[in-house]
Amino acid sequence: MMKPQHGAAGGGGHGRRTPFLTSYALTLAFITFVSLLYFKDFSSTLHQPFLHHPPPRHRPRPHPHVPMGGGKVGPVVAEKKAAAAAAEEKEVLSLPFAVGRAAAGCDVSRGEWVYDEAARPLYQEEECPYIQPQLTCKAHGRPDTAYRHWRWQPRGCSLPSFNATLMLEMLRGKRMLFVGDSLNRGQYVSLVCLLHRAIPESSKSMETFDSLTVFRAKDYNATIEFYWAPFLAESNSDDAVVHRVTDRIVRGTAIEKHAKFWKGADVVVFNTYLWWMTGQKMKILFDC
Repeated sequence: MMKPQHGAAGGGGHGRRTPFLTSYALTLAFITFVSLLYFKDFSSTLHQPFLHHPPPRHRPRPHPHVPMGGGKVGPVVAEKKAAAAAAEEKEVLSLPFAVGRAAAGCDVSRGEWVYDEAARPLYQEEECPYIQPQLTCKAHGRPDTAYRHWRWQPRGCSLPSFNATLMLEMLRGKRMLFVGDSLNRGQYVSLVCLLHRAIPESSKSMETFDSLTVFRAKDYNATIEFYWAPFLAESNSDDAVVHRVTDRIVRGTAIEKHAKFWKGADVVVFNTYLWWMTGQKMKILFDC
């Protein structure tokens, strides 16, 4: 009778599985060793998202320094005060239609007329074709020329020099209007004489429509105009040519007749006082 072979088979099978178990044990030991060695790195990696973006940087917010008792001021407040004081010192006054800047606090309305042969006149009478014949002093034989060399000098500061191109740029797309009497018309013509040299001949023109005179700077889409209204209000002296009447009558509250021509102007220069100060009697009508 043959004996069962289980023991032999079991022994032989156990012998064949020994290399497998040995390899398995070695692999498991190696994984355990590596896990223990790099446990911290693995754990941090597993807690991070696959698409990781660096966290935003949070800048520390400065804490304001509040003045404490005894009049002490925090450093932030002191710095702000120092910066404000420095800015105030550097502050300058921007003067319209002028080159450069004047110091802050300069009152250009207070000063004197000073004689200046080096910088005046800014234009010659014969160089400007827009001066009306009755205003050409030299052509009418005035012998002296000193009147052309006076300039305004504010007290404590100096006016920047006039620049025609800069003024035209500032008037680009705008309408500047002088309103008043012959004194204001003289100022208007003088300004046109200062500006026209900076404009090509084909890009400028002057036209008169009754009481309104218009100088156009075409390249700048700008107009400089004069409107005759010696009293500003409606009067019997409103004719720009024939206005020397003996008995002057003014409608004291009626301005609509003239003001409709002033609408839309960007800069308006009024002057009327001379006609009110002639010493002549006039009749003023007040509408009921």
